[in-house]
Amino acid sequence: MLASIFLYACLGFAALCAAYRVPKVKFYLKYIIFCGVISVGSLYYIIEFSIRGRDYKNAWRFRRLFQIAGNLIGLKPIVKDSHYLTMEKPCIYVANHQSIIDVASLVDVWPEQCTIISKASMKFAGPVGVITWLSKLIYIDRSKHSDAVSIMKYAATQARDAKVSVYVFPEGTRSCTGTMLPFKKGAFHLAIETQFPIQPIVITPYTRFLDFENKRFDDESLVLTVRTAATKTLYPYDRSIMY
Repeated sequence: MLASIFLYACLGFAALCAAYRVPKVKFYLKYIIFCGVISVGSLYYIIEFSIRGRDYKNAWRFRRLFQIAGNLIGLKPIVKDSHYLTMEKPCIYVANHQSIIDVASLVDVWPEQCTIISKASMKFAGPVGVITWLSKLIYIDRSKHSDAVSIMKYAATQARDAKVSVYVFPEGTRSCTGTMLPFKKGAFHLAIETQFPIQPIVITPYTRFLDFENKRFDDESLVLTVRTAATKTLYPYDRSIMY
């Protein structure tokens, strides 16, 4: 009986390895592994964070799960010019947005005290949605401009009072073409309101290893380039330069 189970397990593993060599199978399998690890692992963190209580630091703790999921799908982030990082002080981190795997790319440049400006629908994303609430993420509905403005002001107040950094993806949506979309102004309003420096982080285009159209997802190293923080002090009357 045990020999049969072992034989079938070996055959199944061999079949899976063979299928993994097919690009389309590899593409879907990587996403299933990534999303599966995050979803199942979230159940543990929901229990832990419920005991700890809502805390900005929970996002930093949760990043470990993204690191594990990223390693399993062959994602190898490399941080370039890390000496420009100002993680010891609160700032506004501005990064480009390409895919659901972005957080796995950013695990090495994530400060302990940090939150994210996230789309409102994230709170309904199953176990991960619960994690975002327990990690005190700031939700914003960009389709309602007046609400978005008031939420950004609220975010500024919260960040300034708690002295926490904020991650912002200023494009507002994913760009899978290897180019950046026009920036929304929220990150810059936030920097003015909080008087925090802006810390740009550029993630190399995923197009070298991730192709949604042709269903290709290769193992790859990707480079995160840290740019010099913009520390010039701006004030509310400087908003005119953004128009």
